[in-house]
Amino acid sequence: MTSLMIFISCVPRLEALLEDEVTRLLSKRKIRRKHGGLELRVTHQELWTLSHDLRIAASIRVRLGESHAPHFDALEQSLGRLPWSAYLERTALPKIQVSTRSSALYHSDAVRERIEDFFIARVQRSGAEPQFHLQHLIPEVSVRIVNDVATVSLDAAEELYRRGLRTQVHRAPLRETYAAACLRVSGLDRSMKLADPLCGTGVFLSERAAIDGGLRLPRTFAFEQWSTHDADAYAAWCAQRSTYAYPNGLRMWGGDRDAVAVSMAQKNLASWSAGGALRLTQVDVRQFLAGLDADTDVIANPPWGKRLGGADAVGRAFGDWLRARPADALGQVVVLVTGHEFLRASGVPWHELLRFTDANTPVRVMRYGRLRA
Repeated sequence: MTSLMIFISCVPRLEALLEDEVTRLLSKRKIRRKHGGLELRVTHQELWTLSHDLRIAASIRVRLGESHAPHFDALEQSLGRLPWSAYLERTALPKIQVSTRSSALYHSDAVRERIEDFFIARVQRSGAEPQFHLQHLIPEVSVRIVNDVATVSLDAAEELYRRGLRTQVHRAPLRETYAAACLRVSGLDRSMKLADPLCGTGVFLSERAAIDGGLRLPRTFAFEQWSTHDADAYAAWCAQRSTYAYPNGLRMWGGDRDAVAVSMAQKNLASWSAGGALRLTQVDVRQFLAGLDADTDVIANPPWGKRLGGADAVGRAFGDWLRARPADALGQVVVLVTGHEFLRASGVPWHELLRFTDANTPVRVMRYGRLRA
């Protein structure tokens, strides 16, 4: 069976969590951890599994080749040796993404133009005309040049945070990949009693319900546009996948003071058909927290800056509730925060589980309580 060398990308500092996730999904194999992702070899069916079931990954690309490219002629020659026909029709004119660092070919726009010329010439040799208006249907080609070594990749599964499960989004939506990372690093991906008092459109709850995988996501992937993609085999594989199934025994609660957000969450989570095991309520955060049992795990993305009025009031609400909780309460409390407003206003101890950066904004996953020795 033909295998593919792939690179699974993620936000830097999430590589270890991503590797753990891949290991859970696939049989044992060699995985090379790199900055911002993992490199490994997979079969086509394993690629399908990763595309549907990975929760933390940002994208998957196939590594087509790597070569020394100190000048444009060498780059063009290396492009000509790659197996494009296995992935792109001869009439395909893909979008090109270029990055360069510490290389003689330092001007990314000039490199992009030369690669575009290569594909235009390839189309013309087929006797067809370049069709720029079809670029959105063609997998993107990525070329990264570092120290004069060019690595060429092709999209297999892009924007994996777009599960196709959340059709409704509201103000300042949290990416599904970040929610999955919070759940994984805190261990709440295995929680059987989970509450989100600031649920918004329900991303934490949706991710917990889907964390075990096995779903057939209602979306398409770039590999479906490859020229050698076996559509019949993929359709048969998809047909064997589970439809939306709520995990047996899992109970979840979501609350938000914004009626529009709660309505959207209800629509986003309706496909789970969880019945009384999943409850969403328009409610103030203090009232929501006061109604929780001591063994219920809590996860939240508190507001920051001016979003929803700022984090101070929510931080004080959490602090008052945590100080009033029984000392032997079993439920964990985890928050994803930017800045210090929420933590300072809560007035209770927190320790850091994970830190990463989103668009130059530092993000931290914090657990309530002092770090145990």
